[in-house]
Amino acid sequence: MNDSSNHLMMLDVIRRGTKSVGKIAKVTRLDKTLMEMVVNGLVSQRLVVIAEKKGFFGSKKERNND
Repeated sequence: MNDSSNHLMMLDVIRRGTKSVGKIAKVTRLDKTLMEMVVNGLVSQRLVVIAEKKGFFGSKKERNND
């Protein structure tokens, strides 16, 4: 797959309500490095906002589509 299809796939998964990193990786079946590259590209284009939440077991990163 090329980069644009990975970006669109990631945006579609986020649009459907998947927010946590682990769930996005499971649905898209992308490896961690490729997923981080795609997310960083989406953040730089301001299509996705990364929100870090504090929980009982530590911090948790979520992707929000704004």
